Amino acid sequence: MSGGTLVIMGDVDGDVGCNMQGGRIIVNGRCPPPGEGAITGPMDEKELADVNGLLSELGFKVDADAVCITADGKNPTRSTAPESDIDAAFEAVSLVSGGNPRLLAQAPLDLLTVLHLRGEEKGILLPLPLLLRLPDGKGLKGAFTDRQPCLVSASPRDCDLLCVGMGNLHDCAGDLASAAGAVVCIDDLPPLNDAELDALIVIVRSHLGDDKPILLGGGVDRVDLVHRLAVDLGCDGAIANTSTPARLPAAASLPLIGLSAREHSIARKGVASGISLPWAASPEDILICCAGGGQFIVVDPLADIEKPKSQKARAEAVESWLAEMDAGLRGHLIEIGEDGIDQLNRRHLRALDHDTASISGIRLAGYDRPLPHWLGQ
Repeated sequence: MSGGTLVIMGDVDGDVGCNMQGGRIIVNGRCPPPGEGAITGPMDEKELADVNGLLSELGFKVDADAVCITADGKNPTRSTAPESDIDAAFEAVSLVSGGNPRLLAQAPLDLLTVLHLRGEEKGILLPLPLLLRLPDGKGLKGAFTDRQPCLVSASPRDCDLLCVGMGNLHDCAGDLASAAGAVVCIDDLPPLNDAELDALIVIVRSHLGDDKPILLGGGVDRVDLVHRLAVDLGCDGAIANTSTPARLPAAASLPLIGLSAREHSIARKGVASGISLPWAASPEDILICCAGGGQFIVVDPLADIEKPKSQKARAEAVESWLAEMDAGLRGHLIEIGEDGIDQLNRRHLRALDHDTASISGIRLAGYDRPLPHWLGQ
């Protein structure tokens, strides 16, 4: 707890207020000694009057002997979370043709991906297999940008998905009404059990509407949990974030996602699989993720450049990045001889060194088979 006032009308268990950083907890009942980093004390008459004034509309009243718990300023407890990142990108993974002849430069190519509602044909059309991760949807205009959905935390356009987390949980109702879908990020929320998370998803869906998709996002080191919850709670997709405090290599994320997806049969049950990358990916990175089992990729197109200072400059940078991405994806598909994103699979991937093949299960270049310990997985 870092601020505000929490009033408990009744008894509490031990360690109440443990590790609190600010605010106050008022207990109108039995209160054992507080937890580490918290102290107890009485309320003065003014504080009591203010609290009872707020509670009077609800028909409650705090007694004069209620306990007030606050942060212990003399002996504070603080925790610093480790930074999320990756150990390595896809430098040691390459795309190969798999023996297919090169396509004609004029060959029609299918870059479209549809993020379906679970069990239905309708959904959100992705012209490129991408969700652009941006702070908001303000000022995003352009030939490519107008059609490409983004994952934003505020001010979504009618084609964007809203990311729901602690930063916007209390005031996201209006944005949900205008968004095309939502992503509930469990890594950006307090620990919730299945019933609590289900209740949150129901609330989000009530503001969003039944005809718009809801996805669940979480770190790749918890991808088994993310996939299980997405299947059990009726979500339309699951996004595995490769950037975690564990700092796993991006190549190691591919088998983690693939094996978990197979265990929970997410494709058969209509749950889309997404992969989030922490860098401004190249066309080859996108195709590697698609070949590794991702149906769409979440990426920040401005991650590797200085952030534009105006909405117009940001829109121009995003438009330019999407144009380069479209051209690059088409060029790679022509070269490897596939006419659509959905034709890619793991036979199009090669690990360029033994270590990458060992942690990813990708076929080792030259050996052209997975290493022996991956056979039978």
